[in-house]
Amino acid sequence: MPNKPLVPAALKEKLRALLTAQRSTTDIPIEMPERPARPSPVDEAVEMIAKYEGFREKAYRDPRGKPTIGYGQATPDVRMGMRTTEPEARKFLEERVRADSANLAGRDVPISAGLLSAAYNLGRGNLGEYGILSALRGGDYEEAAKILETAVRARGRTLPGLVKRRKEEAENIRQSRPVPQNIIGLR
Repeated sequence: MPNKPLVPAALKEKLRALLTAQRSTTDIPIEMPERPARPSPVDEAVEMIAKYEGFREKAYRDPRGKPTIGYGQATPDVRMGMRTTEPEARKFLEERVRADSANLAGRDVPISAGLLSAAYNLGRGNLGEYGILSALRGGDYEEAAKILETAVRARGRTLPGLVKRRKEEAENIRQSRPVPQNIIGLR
């Protein structure tokens, strides 16, 4: 009885070709688990601000009496009787938050959504007046959060909506450990 080869010649040839072929790691599909992309501090801030400010099509007076429109836009060019659309107001909000982020990053302040929301509502200059920026530059996030939680008055009255907003902003600053500016491409 003649010896039969254990592996037929055709199969041997296919195996030899597979084993000697030059292969790239890109030929091998690798399944990576999907991680949800974490929004940037700017994106988080825009959502936080939109939630607390709400959208108003017609200009109105804010609690300080300033003409305001859209998502809390109280710039000097806003006049009573003005109207805006939601897309226009959203665009202004996003541009303003990006500008605030770049401005703060340029001043060596760690960026977080809570800080950007407070900057939009209080104004960048007032963050410095309160001492929030100094605390953040010094790495004292708890102190910055405590100071922020006190900024809840307008025209001498404590506003419940501001109390709630400041609490969320302060908690965000405490928990987020603000992002170094060079990571988000601002330097």
